Order: sequence, then C-alpha cells, then structure tokens
Amino acid sequence: MRATLFAVAAALVLFTLGTASCAPSDDKVDKAKRSDRAEPEPRKAPSDGDDEESDTGALVSRTDPGAPYIPMPRKPELRLADDQLGALLSAARAGCDGKAYAASAAAPKGEEYNAAPLIAILYDEDGTRKDSVRQSGGKPLAESAHAAGKQLCKAGGGKGWLHLLVVTQQAHFLNFGIKGMFDNKVFEPQVTGIIYHRGGRSFELDPLAQLERTMGPSDTRTAMAKGIGIRPGEMPNLIDLTIEMYRTAHVGERFPDKKAQRFFRGHAVFTAADLTHDVLAQRLRLIGDWYRNNVID
Repeated sequence: MRATLFAVAAALVLFTLGTASCAPSDDKVDKAKRSDRAEPEPRKAPSDGDDEESDTGALVSRTDPGAPYIPMPRKPELRLADDQLGALLSAARAGCDGKAYAASAAAPKGEEYNAAPLIAILYDEDGTRKDSVRQSGGKPLAESAHAAGKQLCKAGGGKGWLHLLVVTQQAHFLNFGIKGMFDNKVFEPQVTGIIYHRGGRSFELDPLAQLERTMGPSDTRTAMAKGIGIRPGEMPNLIDLTIEMYRTAHVGERFPDKKAQRFFRGHAVFTAADLTHDVLAQRLRLIGDWYRNNVID
C-alpha cells in the first residue's frame, strides 16, 4: 500500500513538471504579443556621412550603423579642472583658426580622458548656433578638441563664439518607455544629453541644443521621436530602440573678451549645509559676471 501511494505521488510530480515545461513562459508570451504589433516604417536614412537638419533646427541627426545596444561598464564621472577645460578650449580655437596643434601642460592626460567624447559648437555673433561636431574619443582629449575646432570652422571660418561639451559620464539603456525615462526624472532637460538609436539611425539633442530651445521633457520626447521617424506615442513599444544619455563639462568663450569660462547647470546638489558667507559671496560675483558678459544694454 505504501509503495503504491509513493508511485502515485511520483507520477503526479512528474506530470506537474512536464506540464510546466511545456507551458509558454511569460517572457515568450510577451515577446509573441510584441511581435504581432505592426512596426512603423522607419524614415529613409541619409547617405553615409551626411547630417540632416531635424525639425528642431539642431544639426544632430545622423546615420550610425555601428550603434546597437552595447552595455557600458559603470565608471566614476570624469573630473576636469578649470585650467584643463581652458586648455581644451584653446586647442579647439587653434584648430578653428587653422593653427597647428601644440600640446599644453594643462591639458588632461590619461586613458580615462582619451576615451571621452566631446562636442564642439560654434555660435554666430547674434548667439545662434552655426554648427556643431562630435568627436568620439580614442585619442588625447586635447587632440580631439583641436580636430573638432578644425572640422567645425573649415567651411564658414572661425568667426563667432566657440563652446565645448566634454562627456564626463554616459550610459546606454534598453528602451524602458516614457514612464521610466521622462516621468521618473532619469532624463533631466537641459542638463542631460540624449541619443536615440534605432535601425542604423541615430538622433541626438545635446544639453545646449535643449537650452537654446528651452525644451522640457515633453518637447524633448517629441523632437527625439520625430528625429528617428516615429510618432511620440510609439516610442514605449519599440523594443529595438535604445537610448544613450550623458552628462558634460561645459566650457566656452565668454562675451566680450573670449576668455575661457566654465558653465554649470545642475551638476551638483546644493544643500543648506553647504551655504556659507564665502560661498554666497562667490555665487553673487558669478551672477554679476554672467550679467556683465551676457546682457547688453
């Protein structure tokens, strides 16, 4: 009798395991549901090497066949001192003016700096963006800055105001939808740079492009979707879309003397404990400097 009960129990266990292994997993069901959805037809990509001006007016859309999802190891944010940023801006200005590259003792050195991408932007005399270029890294950062300045100014000359955004931290994500990225403050407008990658096409809005257009989460979401040829509402359902976000150190030629000036936007949390008389006096001086350099009577 005991042997019979044992045999029955064993058979039930085997039947249960067999049924579980035959049933589709939640993952498979989800994938099957997703595959039934009609994929939107992507907009035809421009020819290799060509940039295309988006509806936002920023020259940031490009073909990028080598941009699948690549997990990026977490690294500490790159730190750059004011004199290092100044040396990078000088190198970019030399390239812009057609001068040969000359190494500077203040320029940042080391493998961690060589891997950092940077974006060079040239503004016209009236403050509008003339053009921008991106260097992907892989060589000394000062050389990248010089090459960016040379590329940026070769067509229209170097007249105007040069700015650099050095990427200090970046991350590449699978698409977790509007709710996850925009509503939960993973993306911070005018502080975080953002790139969408899909089907060999990429579209980017750097922090200054967002600032120039006073863009918030909704504006950015709409511009990013249009940039890769989809409707904003389609974005959360596209499993082949990946997102890259990054933060930058910003240095630029200030008005009117074109000396290097570092700019900050939301890079650190300022608490009541940090507020001292000296810090308050310094911040007030910076506000005065900005007003003198940017506001014309």
